[in-house]
Amino acid sequence: MITDRAPGERRDPVGFGSEKIGRRHHERSAIVYIRQSTPHQVLQHRESTELQYQLVERAKDLGWAANQVFVIDDDQGISGSGSEARPGFQRLLAEVGGDRVGLVLGLEMSRLARSCKDWYHLLEICGLFGTLLADQDGLYDPDLYNDRLLLGLKGTMSEAELYLLKSRMLQGKLNKARRGEIFSHPPIGYIRDAYQGIAMDPDEQVQHVVRLIFAKYAELGTVTASVRYLRQQGILLGIRPHYGEDRGKLVWREACSGTVRNVLRHPIYAGAYVYGRFQTDPRRKALGESKTGRWEADPSEWKVLIKDHLPAYITWEQYEQNRRRLTQNRLRAAAIGPPREGAALLVGLLRCARCGGRMSASYGGPKRDYRYSCDKNRLKNGGRGCQGIGGTAVDRIIAEQLLAALTPAGLELCCRAAEELERGRAGVHRYWEQRLRRARYEAQVSQRRYEAVDPMNRLVAQSLENQWEAALRGLQEQEEAHALFLAEQPAYLSAEERTTVLSLAGRFPELWQAETTSPSDRKEIVRLLIEGAELSMSPGSERFEVRIRWKGGVETRHEGRRRVHGYDQLYNYEEMSERALELRRDGHSRCRTAELLDAEGFRRPSDGGAFTAEAVTALLSRRPESLGYHKRTSHACHLRAGERWLSDLAVDLEMPYASLHAWVRRGWLRARKVEEAAGMVAVTADAEEMSRLRQLRDHRREYPHYSPPAELTTPRPKTSRPRRTQN
Repeated sequence: MITDRAPGERRDPVGFGSEKIGRRHHERSAIVYIRQSTPHQVLQHRESTELQYQLVERAKDLGWAANQVFVIDDDQGISGSGSEARPGFQRLLAEVGGDRVGLVLGLEMSRLARSCKDWYHLLEICGLFGTLLADQDGLYDPDLYNDRLLLGLKGTMSEAELYLLKSRMLQGKLNKARRGEIFSHPPIGYIRDAYQGIAMDPDEQVQHVVRLIFAKYAELGTVTASVRYLRQQGILLGIRPHYGEDRGKLVWREACSGTVRNVLRHPIYAGAYVYGRFQTDPRRKALGESKTGRWEADPSEWKVLIKDHLPAYITWEQYEQNRRRLTQNRLRAAAIGPPREGAALLVGLLRCARCGGRMSASYGGPKRDYRYSCDKNRLKNGGRGCQGIGGTAVDRIIAEQLLAALTPAGLELCCRAAEELERGRAGVHRYWEQRLRRARYEAQVSQRRYEAVDPMNRLVAQSLENQWEAALRGLQEQEEAHALFLAEQPAYLSAEERTTVLSLAGRFPELWQAETTSPSDRKEIVRLLIEGAELSMSPGSERFEVRIRWKGGVETRHEGRRRVHGYDQLYNYEEMSERALELRRDGHSRCRTAELLDAEGFRRPSDGGAFTAEAVTALLSRRPESLGYHKRTSHACHLRAGERWLSDLAVDLEMPYASLHAWVRRGWLRARKVEEAAGMVAVTADAEEMSRLRQLRDHRREYPHYSPPAELTTPRPKTSRPRRTQN
């Protein structure tokens, strides 16, 4: 307590409750915290800043020496709504927590913090280390109940005041936005007009390039293809930077995917005024980075949308179509994705009829085939996939239906293609003409400047002459580039080119199979005509059905046959085997039986081809009662312990003889050729091996497209037999 006062003197000459100050407070330093919320306040509201710096004198009046008073003004121009971006406040907490501060002074409590979280954090630390708080209204001890209650109330009011100010400003801003009067930096193709509104860029070439972007995206379908076209044709984008040396000036830069995507997504090009297109998500904010956490909201979440309010390059319907296409081209599970170079035609369009999931395409195998498979259940629940099928069989049906639909309209499509070619060339030629006109104008301006200068003023004349020569060189380069472009792409189609295009009317099947037609081109044609497809397969059968949803709402159903591995997977297996057995009983040879089966419409399972004598044998090998099919009982004396003939093993496992031969080649069966028994194959197949082989057979039937585990494909090691010794 300070007691050295003269009689009749005020107990607290500076308006503070100095009786709360003790010796332990004077032994530590006093900190004056100074803050203004915005840089504008720092520059314009100087009186508030001066009042805060005068708190140093108040600290001296309370008994602190000049060398004990420190000022923290690191947070000038920073809002007090949070502590993450306030180094001064963090420094204040560190000093108090280090037990080096006896008094913290601020002009008012809102200067220290406008967040209850930060304010109560400061109070807890000050109460823990016995630090006093002071403002222009009084002195407070956080350990005292009344002072703590008053400080808490002041912190709550400070935070409420901040939200009230924000609410008023946001409501006023929103009201102005509802009138369509709030504008940020205008995008490419627009400028601020004299009345601070938005108008089209007065440069005709800039407008033409913007329209060319929309035309090419509608034609090519992806941002990458549009950017590639603009770069190949040497088309530059006219941009007016918002900062830097060229601020507000027209500069020409090469196209990039980010710029083109922003042009396609911005609603201003459809003449719509939008407010609230980008919003801030606190969960996405990075620590210490104030401009993070912004994301583009869905159109349904925009706060203000006024259509037909600004000059437009495209219609609102075209803008929505472009936005949907951009969404579909994203590499996400819910999006179709852009057409790529894979051979599968229905990527992103084909769905499973069982679960409704999207069927993905996978490539690989010795023949580089591809396959459609539904992995929704496997990825979600860890189970088996619904169904899978070789992609060639499905795509063959799609191609046949597309060609059947396009062939009648071949002449009309060719005429329209010729018109599109001429329209595209006309747009590029117009861009080149504008570039030449600009180069000639710049050369003429440089010439007039040079001719207007006094010839005796050699310093200025020499500089203007150099500018004129540079403009002439630029004009010459533009003319040479334009001449080269005309040689490669004439302005109009020649008679020969037009005849060539029209001659393609009846050659759509040939064009579809041509090497020059890329897989992405075929997919683009599919997506123009087909909205989606659904696949359903009959279990245990080679038959499948594709339901095609065409653009316009028409649906068609088409049946097809897929490749299967065994005869028992054919839908008419029983009928086919009975017929083959009947023909053999009637005395027909295997070759004649194959001919009769082909004539009656039966086909092999693997490739759907014609029957052969070997195929008839493989078919009848599944029926023990077939003619000429019995177990090998002869030459049994040549078998070792635990061995049996490969043909007998095929009967016991109910498998084709050829499949077991394939297992022998892969090393899944231990076998040997017995020359003494006419070259017959003997395999090791005791009881333990038979159990493994049955499990391997079941796995191959249940999962025909997945490799079996190693424990099922590895034969049991040989057991060494003791040698015979002669007595």
